[in-house]
Amino acid sequence: MAYGRIGVQGETGWGQLIKGCSPMGRSPVSLTHSFALTVLISGSILFQNQAAAQEAEETMDYTPPPGEQTTDVAAPAQNDNTTSYGADFFARFPNAISALDIINRIPAGKRILDQSGNNNARGFSRNTDLILINGKRLAGKSNDSQNALQRISIDKVERVDIIQGSSPDIKVNSQESIINIILKEGADGGSGTWRFDTEFKAGKEISFGGFLSYGASIGNLDYFVSAQTDPGNKTFPQTEWAFDGNGVFTGQLNEVIHRRNRNTNFTGNFGYTFKDGSVMHVNGLYEDNRFSDTTSGMLFTPDGMGGLVFAGNSARFFDGPETQVEIGADYERDISNSLRFKFIGLYSVNDENSQQNEDFLISGANPVVDFIFIDQSKATELIGRVALTWQVNQNHSIEFGTEQAINELDVDLTLLQNDGMGVLVPVVIPSSEVLIKEVRNETFFIHSWQINGKANLDTSLFLENFTISQTGVGVDTSQKFFFFRPSFNFRYNLTKNDQFQFSIKREIVQLNFRDFAASASDDDEVVAGNTQLTPEKRWTFETSIQHNLANDGGRIKFSALYELRSDRIERIEIAPLIDGVGNVGKGRRFWISFETSTRMGFLGLPDLIVETRVNYYPTKITDPFTGEERNFNGWDTHNARISFRHDVSSLGLSYGGEFHYYPVWRWQDINEQRISIHRYWGEFFIEKKLFGSVK
Repeated sequence: MAYGRIGVQGETGWGQLIKGCSPMGRSPVSLTHSFALTVLISGSILFQNQAAAQEAEETMDYTPPPGEQTTDVAAPAQNDNTTSYGADFFARFPNAISALDIINRIPAGKRILDQSGNNNARGFSRNTDLILINGKRLAGKSNDSQNALQRISIDKVERVDIIQGSSPDIKVNSQESIINIILKEGADGGSGTWRFDTEFKAGKEISFGGFLSYGASIGNLDYFVSAQTDPGNKTFPQTEWAFDGNGVFTGQLNEVIHRRNRNTNFTGNFGYTFKDGSVMHVNGLYEDNRFSDTTSGMLFTPDGMGGLVFAGNSARFFDGPETQVEIGADYERDISNSLRFKFIGLYSVNDENSQQNEDFLISGANPVVDFIFIDQSKATELIGRVALTWQVNQNHSIEFGTEQAINELDVDLTLLQNDGMGVLVPVVIPSSEVLIKEVRNETFFIHSWQINGKANLDTSLFLENFTISQTGVGVDTSQKFFFFRPSFNFRYNLTKNDQFQFSIKREIVQLNFRDFAASASDDDEVVAGNTQLTPEKRWTFETSIQHNLANDGGRIKFSALYELRSDRIERIEIAPLIDGVGNVGKGRRFWISFETSTRMGFLGLPDLIVETRVNYYPTKITDPFTGEERNFNGWDTHNARISFRHDVSSLGLSYGGEFHYYPVWRWQDINEQRISIHRYWGEFFIEKKLFGSVK
């Protein structure tokens, strides 16, 4: 099945109205690349760029005669651990109309975006968002700063800083670089971006969507607002094979899934500077997500002679609307020259209401549904954090404070099952109607030490205590927890272009409150709730070495990680022949990664960026059902990715693509084992500037 997407994108200012269209093709493709090819390309890029960098250094003073082509890009400014891209760099790319567009044209920029995001973070201290705006993360989870980048038009951006390590003003506690978007001060007027999309499924359906953003300044108030609707329409097949407890084949189910979804959201970011110099930001999000599946299937059973006999048709219908509201705010004020106060707050509400109907084997002219799942839930989160930062001297700073959080999840699961006479009757499910509530307190102390011009050390200590209670039909329990979480992060600049990092940290993983209550699995079974879950704990040891190529040529990075886990959460037997989520004991994870992000200047194509990444990450856990040692449920052991982007500025043209490879994974349950196939997929795009700020 083929899919595609055509988009229209532009930039507007006061009194402007621009229309136009340009193709941005998008379709899945089959790939045949392998790890050997990925490593070969990576090694080739590494060798050729090292040679190019050496040649560039040896011929730095060479000036080409008139008419001779040069492969130099607009050189960014570099200061210690920070590389800055300003107006000269922006001017090279007429297709760039937002801050997000510029980051995609910086070597390793897309990689940093891919690693960013904090939706699953447990409070603000685990915020993994690697995007800053004017040196600050947004006080949001779903409405994070990565989403904000497409709302910021390029004319509002002063420069983009890539920070590798700690800078004088921004402390970085990450093995990855951080992107800091510096906005212009006192910019007159307002501007925004817009996009119109059409998505089509070959020969069948066409859907429409779009995006509109606008930002401006009114006195001391700065704001960015946006609205977006994004359609989705896919059809894909899947096959399931069933075996009994002795491993004997019992049947095959061939299914075709038709999936539709539409996501619509409205966001806003507002900042106000008071007369005393203090600053307040307020961020808001409203999101409506409509999701539905229609699945038709054909069931085959073995005939005893090695063949299959058609047994009948099956059908499944799923509808799952979801709405979310989120409001975040932060306030900062200098108490003295060396002391700064900061408050961060967040409130979010997430409502889900899904229904799943199943007819496993359709019979007769008027078939009766075998069962219906109705799953309703409402999740709320309230977080408040206060902190004081003390700049002891030029080389030492200390941050200390506390964070309070209240999380609630209200679940109501209903199962109606055919009694064999064509009547749907309710089935009693333990923990199907329950309210889960967590009250958490966290006290923290963070010390940053600039040891010298090359070395930096960040250490932190978190004391966390929380209570999780569960009340409902047949449920009334409470658990208390206390954890001590230290961390250590060391960076050392071996040379101007080479940096070494090493970190040790203790982590407590956020529990999924849905695991406390009963739920319906995607294969139409009831998953029991577990009222005795405890959080998963991790000791993580991570190191990396990064080499930056000369003349903004890109980077080469090697990373390694070793992780010890206790109370690992996976599927276990909750009651005889009933499975659910539980703690399975100790596990471990090893991970190594090699990646390159390089400009092809040595080919005379400085605006062509090629990125490669190879990951190898075996995991080990003892299976609670078989007692055998295996990988974590649903985890790959390796994967590979190659991507490229080429900007032809003279034509106002950009094109690119990415290709992914994933191997087989396995999922072990109490009564089944799922095995995937090797997966290959790719994506291509093309952008063309038509006129003005329209592409």
